[in-house]
Amino acid sequence: MPRDYAEVRDEILASNPSLKALWDSTEPKRHVAMCLAIFRTVANLSQQDIADRTGWDRAFVQRLEGAFGDMPDGKTMHRFATACLMTTP
Repeated sequence: MPRDYAEVRDEILASNPSLKALWDSTEPKRHVAMCLAIFRTVANLSQQDIADRTGWDRAFVQRLEGAFGDMPDGKTMHRFATACLMTTP
């Protein structure tokens, strides 16, 4: 019987405490990154589109949508959302 994602994830994390610690430490950033990626996808935009609309480098957009690195500040998230046409400037 196939196992679902959560079962496999939990088994892997249980078997490796250092990986579990890393997973736990990135949880807040992963949630924000996933929301940004969803905003962009719903707006039918590419990472390059966001970069062009904001004046950012595409690599910066990739980092915003990644699990690692600093948490973006409110101004950055607002700018991203505005680029996705989800807020007014």
